[in-house]
Amino acid sequence: MFDTYGDGWNGAYWTWIDNSGSIQSTGTLGYGDGDYGEDVVCIWDGAGPCYTFAVGDGDYPTEITWSLTVDGEVQAEGAYNEQAEVCSDGSGGSSGGGGGAEEDDDEEDDDEEE
Repeated sequence: MFDTYGDGWNGAYWTWIDNSGSIQSTGTLGYGDGDYGEDVVCIWDGAGPCYTFAVGDGDYPTEITWSLTVDGEVQAEGAYNEQAEVCSDGSGGSSGGGGGAEEDDDEEDDDEEE
């Protein structure tokens, strides 16, 4: 998670959504966190092979950018009001317009950072 001004995401949140549309996790870059932060999520095949990461806009949306990494490799990146799909088989990674979330789940609990 990145914030160009360095004061956090000012009310914007990311959301990690499973294949059935259920929210699995949410988070933000808080005021005291500065211009950079990381969160870890899991992709678990039992909830479906693909997850959506979405990010809302907050009070200063143009300051917000994010990236999703799996095993050190960037799978998707975007800005406010964008989302990406990440799948346990390594597919997905597309970004596009929409509201906010992000994370990774696998039966092996692959780590993913924001």
